[in-house]
Amino acid sequence: MSVAPVCLIGGDEIARGKLRETLETGSFEIVSEHHDVHACVAAVDEMTEPELVISMVQATEDFRDGRLSLLRRVFPEANLVIVGDNPTQDQLRACVELDANGFLPRSIDPRAMLQSLQVILLGEKLYIAGKKRAVKFVVKPAPTAEAASTEAPSASSDRRGAPRRRTLQQAEIVYNNSQCVMHGAIFDISDQGAKIRPADIVNAPSRFELRIKYGPRYQCEVVRKSGFYIGVRFLAELNSVA
Repeated sequence: MSVAPVCLIGGDEIARGKLRETLETGSFEIVSEHHDVHACVAAVDEMTEPELVISMVQATEDFRDGRLSLLRRVFPEANLVIVGDNPTQDQLRACVELDANGFLPRSIDPRAMLQSLQVILLGEKLYIAGKKRAVKFVVKPAPTAEAASTEAPSASSDRRGAPRRRTLQQAEIVYNNSQCVMHGAIFDISDQGAKIRPADIVNAPSRFELRIKYGPRYQCEVVRKSGFYIGVRFLAELNSVA
């Protein structure tokens, strides 16, 4: 089973400890832990690249002073999840504008926390506003192809060679002289590469042909592995599949 690397930030020692215990009972590994955002940013060059960045917020000011925006710029390809107390509508709106992958209440049941994080890793946007008698799920819809093509590059593209568009497309990883096929899903793509979740991360080849359903084919090489995902660079575009 693949284990997703996690960077855990903020909160007090007790709150971080409880969340750490919850994560370690699931398919997650804490690879970096920091008391605040600035300490995390200072150590970014020394840490394993996280698949999940979880920031525990304690006050409204955390949404206003740019710290969360800094996290998104530093970790453009990670799933950014905010954990805090019952949020206001303005705070949830700030999470959406930040392109955070989710907001989870601190009071959520540990099992529900793990399930929610797994859903986020599968590509969903999940915002849960916890209340005494209800839990509200708000999932941000994916942009249409037309909207994505006209969208200006965001701050999350800062560390990439070309702006990437978020998507969710089925694909096939073809290798060993076309004798082997592995299924996968593309989560974002650019003119130069893509982020892919293969069915078997352990046995994914380092070079292969990527066949996008109802789309083009590319000769690819893997340039990054992180948690459940691989990052690939396109070497050449092949003839499109009908």
